[in-house]
Amino acid sequence: MHTFICFFLISLFLLSCARTQIMQQLRSYNYVTDCVSALICVLLHGNLGEAYNLANPQSKLTIAEFAKKIGEFGNCNVIFEKTNTTDVVNQSPIPKQVLNSEKIEKLGWWTAFDLEEGISHTLDTLKKYIRRVNIRHS
Repeated sequence: MHTFICFFLISLFLLSCARTQIMQQLRSYNYVTDCVSALICVLLHGNLGEAYNLANPQSKLTIAEFAKKIGEFGNCNVIFEKTNTTDVVNQSPIPKQVLNSEKIEKLGWWTAFDLEEGISHTLDTLKKYIRRVNIRHS
């Protein structure tokens, strides 16, 4: 079952990100709980009509590095496939999508989870979910 969780998570990740060349694009990542707290912060303290970037300043890495981190936590090997024409056509033209969150931080928001904690919590949640589903279908 542990292998299935890793395979499932990595498969979903790779499907949404495309492949090798695209995997070198730099991104900023946030754990979902930090995203929710940011929404609440903006609702309570933000200015009407203004946009706020949400980013964890310590979680800036390439898509490939992110996939490898997930693999480490899930005890899985991540294998990158060669880029094909469709992948290149569908890739984002922006190689560096790292957001500046200073504006929302001025409202008092901060990240509570680093990248490793977010991945760990996500894997734990997926494991619990799969156990429940397996128990119901047994």
